[in-house]
Amino acid sequence: MNCKNIQDELLLNGMKEDMQSHLAECSECREFSKIVEGMNNLNQVDGPSPELDNKVLEYARNNRPQSRQPIPFYILTAVAALLIISFTVLMTKNTANDSGKETGVAEAIKPQKAIDTPEQKAQTADAMQEELDDALDSLWDDELMNADITAIEGELFVLSAELYSN
Repeated sequence: MNCKNIQDELLLNGMKEDMQSHLAECSECREFSKIVEGMNNLNQVDGPSPELDNKVLEYARNNRPQSRQPIPFYILTAVAALLIISFTVLMTKNTANDSGKETGVAEAIKPQKAIDTPEQKAQTADAMQEELDDALDSLWDDELMNADITAIEGELFVLSAELYSN
């Protein structure tokens, strides 16, 4: 066997009996054999020690950047109070505006004037169209107000969830 084959065999399968004679004669292969044997006898370490793991984790916990500051409770309370007050004012204003209007049923059964001329018919149609437009506008405003209130309630819920999650 030549030196190359002996060294490959030493790396792959370790020392065999038929290599002894070559190692006794070849100093290069003998040195290579000692290096391979030393490598095989070393204790293999699986990973860092638990102490190092704990130190690294502690350092990371202590030095991690803050993504955001939690919102103080007194600010959330002030925002909630403001929203409740504004909601109450809007509802009171809306109730005051509605109290001056007649109900839809009473208005529907109110006796109508007799319409004689085409001009009166056109004026009545225009007046009815205006009333319809006003009613639709007030309905639309109420829906917008309810949508705004719902959005504000959702924001309050998210803020309170963030407060209690921190």
